[in-house]
Amino acid sequence: MAVCREGFRRSTPPLPHGARSRHDPDGGVDLISALPDDMLLLVLARLRCVRAAAQTSLLSRRWRGIWTGLTDLTLSDLKPSAIEAALARFNAAPTRFAASPPVSTVNISLSERYAAHASSLLRAAVRLSAEELVFTFQRCHMAERAIIVLPYFRRATSIELDIHSHRIDPPRECYAGSFSALQKLSLSGNIIHLGFLLSRCPRLRVIKLTGSTTDDIMVHSATLEDLDISTDTGCNNIDIVAPVLKILQLKFHVGWNNIRMSISTPMVEKVSWRCSYPMWAFSFGFLSLENLAIGTKERHVHTGNDTCSQAQQLSRFYGLHLRISATSYSSGPLNFVQEIQKLPVTNFPLLELSFIPSLHVYAALVMHLLQISWIGSSTKMLKVIHIEAQVWSKVRETCQGDCPCDEPKNWRSQSISLTCLEEFEITGFSAKDHEHDFLTLILRCSPTLKRVTLTLQRREIQGPGYSTPPPHTVHTPKARYKDADAL
Repeated sequence: MAVCREGFRRSTPPLPHGARSRHDPDGGVDLISALPDDMLLLVLARLRCVRAAAQTSLLSRRWRGIWTGLTDLTLSDLKPSAIEAALARFNAAPTRFAASPPVSTVNISLSERYAAHASSLLRAAVRLSAEELVFTFQRCHMAERAIIVLPYFRRATSIELDIHSHRIDPPRECYAGSFSALQKLSLSGNIIHLGFLLSRCPRLRVIKLTGSTTDDIMVHSATLEDLDISTDTGCNNIDIVAPVLKILQLKFHVGWNNIRMSISTPMVEKVSWRCSYPMWAFSFGFLSLENLAIGTKERHVHTGNDTCSQAQQLSRFYGLHLRISATSYSSGPLNFVQEIQKLPVTNFPLLELSFIPSLHVYAALVMHLLQISWIGSSTKMLKVIHIEAQVWSKVRETCQGDCPCDEPKNWRSQSISLTCLEEFEITGFSAKDHEHDFLTLILRCSPTLKRVTLTLQRREIQGPGYSTPPPHTVHTPKARYKDADAL
């Protein structure tokens, strides 16, 4: 059962001194009914249900109408007719309180089997003019899909709708300012006409959207500060204009069509971005991009100050993470520059690349990425991670002698300037010829490199007494690279 916050209206003065005591039917003194209205409202608030609170009017004349002083209303585990009747009764009941503050919260929890009644219940909730609305479905596998229309909530500052995969439509007669007080909006479901809905919310500060949307994600807001969208359907267009946005979190899938993206967030401070691609939709040779992610990282750095309290400073930066898998088809190189240009951030001190499986040559792709000017010029930490095949698998994909993964072969003779690169790490290092060549190339192109960490690849078959060795310390003529567990 949902828990509602305690809220009540101003009460009438307590019973005067010497007032006649009330007695229960058995002749005992009814001490609870003798309490002032404020205390009785606290009792009703702990019932956690406005319907149960209303039924206390049957106890005695003293309790009659007390429940109309509640400001936080919770209705759960009831049929739609009972919920609608309780809301209508509360709205129509004459209050015994002279100065009645408005309803603060309406919290409705409904079984998903009654999804078809959701729109009418929301219309009934509108009449209470609550500041906060929470409407959730309790999961039911037999529920039929429904279209739920979100009506006007002109006074609401916070709306939360969690209706699983059901469709959410904006008001059918919506006009500018329909949600003029709304500051926080949380929707979970199949969201339709998102841009149209948000254009009717001129004071929005926080948006959280989860579930399905149409092919287009359009968010234009002059007041928005926190945007969190997680969609489980293919997306073809992203259009975000939020001049004061500080936090951007976006998780989505790219369809087979090339995604169109326009993002203007000049004040953004924290970005979390995760995008997944269908197989072969975005590839370099026979290597296919599965996931692309941007994350905000934090790291303590030494300032050189002797004062202990100021010896470290928290540094915040962005990391670009690519998860890449091998496919059975080879295609021409796609323009990685064009794809990365679409991102809301182009300065990545951390570049992390994960390869699945770990048995192919990957250096050509890495060098291709580092040749992108704003990647090569900003990367300070480069991590290459080999994700191995399952140990229990008897069949592992192998790299044959004629495998095209080593194309183009001229990557070994390339020369690029990695003047910012300070840390380099390979997890799952197998010491094969191509990895040795790649390591040599990175060392040659990185004059400011300070640290290298190589973690050996785990063995598929481990004999008695075998254990995976720790990360190696690498020594070169130009620098000493320490074992870096902190990377």
